[in-house]
Amino acid sequence: MNKASIWTNKDGLAVGFGPRKVEENSAAVVVAGDGHERLAVMKLVGTGLAAAPTAAQLANTAVIPVGAQIKSVRVVVDEAFVGGTSVDLGGYTLADADQDENGFIAALLTATLVSGYDETYTAPATNKGGAYIGTQLAASVKVVPSYNTSGYTAGIATVTIAFEMPAN
Repeated sequence: MNKASIWTNKDGLAVGFGPRKVEENSAAVVVAGDGHERLAVMKLVGTGLAAAPTAAQLANTAVIPVGAQIKSVRVVVDEAFVGGTSVDLGGYTLADADQDENGFIAALLTATLVSGYDETYTAPATNKGGAYIGTQLAASVKVVPSYNTSGYTAGIATVTIAFEMPAN
């Protein structure tokens, strides 16, 4: 929790006060549309990517709940990525174990991550959308990015995962 001040109440709940900064490479979920539609939004910063998720990323990222129907993944590049070979965006269990390290984005190539790139993936494809797209999640997943082969020296993108929750 990235807040100016944190207070812990009698029940052990950590309550943050003050403005919250956007945390690099950690997602947040918002409600969109009719109430069943949700968006997991992440600011992907190349210099902050790791070959495997860090403890901070796993602790601070969004969780997409079991039963969510994954509709699409959109990638918008604000600043070209430099270095590295490709980026993955995957799902990890609530116990921080790898469930599918490239379930949302599968090896998106650096050559694709140029300034102005804007594409929405609605199905799995080589070097684009991962296997979660078009499926209903059988377990809750934490959304976490990583790089393949080598790190990045630059690059910023916004990744948006659109999903729907079933009506109760």
